[in-house]
Amino acid sequence: MTIRVAVIGAQGRMGTTVCEAVEAAPDLELAARLDAGDDVASLAGAADVAVDFTHPDATESN
Repeated sequence: MTIRVAVIGAQGRMGTTVCEAVEAAPDLELAARLDAGDDVASLAGAADVAVDFTHPDATESN
């Protein structure tokens, strides 16, 4: 089973590292890369899990 992963904050240092790790993993698929200004609602149905590497305040407001 392949797990579809979305990374929020994908252009940051840690987000970039997470994207690289997901792309290298045989059982993971990078379903979405989101950053500031992107619509988080666009993730609906696109990913099984979202990894958020933005600022903690942004996570709480979403």
